[in-house]
Amino acid sequence: DYDKFKGSLSVGLINSGLSIELPLKLFDESSFIIGARRTSYDLMLGLFLKEPGIVFPYYYDVQGNISVKNGSDAFKLSWLYSYEKLNITVSNSQNIFVPGMSFSSLYNIRSPAISFQWSHKENDVSYCEIKAGWEKQDIRMNWDAKAKVIDNSTDITDPDHEYTETFNYDNSITIDKIQFKPVYHYLPSSQHIEAGLEMQYYPRTKQTYDYTRKYFYSNGKSYGGNIYEYTGGAGLYSAF
Repeated sequence: DYDKFKGSLSVGLINSGLSIELPLKLFDESSFIIGARRTSYDLMLGLFLKEPGIVFPYYYDVQGNISVKNGSDAFKLSWLYSYEKLNITVSNSQNIFVPGMSFSSLYNIRSPAISFQWSHKENDVSYCEIKAGWEKQDIRMNWDAKAKVIDNSTDITDPDHEYTETFNYDNSITIDKIQFKPVYHYLPSSQHIEAGLEMQYYPRTKQTYDYTRKYFYSNGKSYGGNIYEYTGGAGLYSAF
């Protein structure tokens, strides 16, 4: 039904979502749909579990599409943006595994995507379609730690007897993907004959590492710095 306003709302223990469909008076049949989803368990459990160090990963996405049908041709434009995150922060007083060390850990993924599809019906037994799309993934992992260290091999009056050690590790990955797929369908009877080509191209795959370690002493001295850093990437093409 392309001429009516429609909507839906769902609320659950795991996730919740909302979608709205609007008719578009452009061609014979056309509509616009937009929706969003989000995890809800982290919000519900967060009301009762407030102890430090307890964290819940969460996820949300926003998606939509425009569908148009005009005679024997049909078009669809779709897009999606998703995000997921896990963030852990523990202070030195909360750390029961390594007393005196505080750390924070971050993990997130951002994924935008867009796709286009066109199909043309030639007759009752054959039709062709073309699909094209682009998607991207940005993945980041970060870890920071800070600890107070006592060197018992030195005298307590030695300025180097007590110092603070810090760590930082940052890893980022970016992946781009372009896809193109023309297909011809032939359905003479109960059998289905399909012929086509699917091509995928990865114009950019980039990865960055950064690891830093430093020491800070009570007398103001500091040592250390960037230990390892790497940035690289390459394109990849495949067809089948």
